Amino acid sequence: VSTAEIGPFSLFWDVSRINIDTKECVLVQQNVMSSSASRWQFILKTGLALLCSWFDPPTAPLQWFPDDEMQFRGCIQIDLVTLGISFCARGRKEQNFKTLHS
Repeated sequence: VSTAEIGPFSLFWDVSRINIDTKECVLVQQNVMSSSASRWQFILKTGLALLCSWFDPPTAPLQWFPDDEMQFRGCIQIDLVTLGISFCARGRKEQNFKTLHS
């Protein structure tokens, strides 16, 4: 289940797992743009990347791809500085995504 909002930044959603029997909702994957504090941090880093060429622009996941065990191992990330899209993946035991193609 994806939890989203309507309006600005509505493309950046979290993914949660809901157990209907116990009414338990567990966050599976959190988007870096899902809270207002992280949005401001993203905007600040984007501004720094526009001003300083040595600063890497931040990316935000736009689409998640789960494997057969519902581990999110693939994603599409966007970069607002270059208006680029990156296709990323990670191993089963890895925490960070690696860019496969941008």
